[in-house]
Amino acid sequence: MAKKVLESKTSKAEKISNSTKSKKKWSSGKVAEAVKRHERVEDDIFNKIVKDVKNMRILTRTTLSERYNLSLNISIKLLRFLEENQIIKLISSHRGSKIYAGSKYEPLKVVEQPKEVEATVDNDQEWA
Repeated sequence: MAKKVLESKTSKAEKISNSTKSKKKWSSGKVAEAVKRHERVEDDIFNKIVKDVKNMRILTRTTLSERYNLSLNISIKLLRFLEENQIIKLISSHRGSKIYAGSKYEPLKVVEQPKEVEATVDNDQEWA
């Protein structure tokens, strides 16, 4: 068998540094840009919100914050204010999420189904 020619450490280091293949760079991936939301509601925006909210079927804090570029805290306070002034109506409230409707829309009333009566069997009768 042929003997392997040993290379010095310096020659190996030179080969590595002169190689055309570059090191892999890890990317952090695509980063979504943070949206700057308004912390205050100006008069013209407030009037527009009051006008539009009356015609909306479903209102939540996220719909207000996304549509009018408001922070969530401001949209929650705005919904409470609109409900107190009877511009919108509360439809459902469960834990942290509340669903509202505009004043033009009446929530559907649920009609309860009558309960079924269980049939009783007399033990005295015999079945043929």
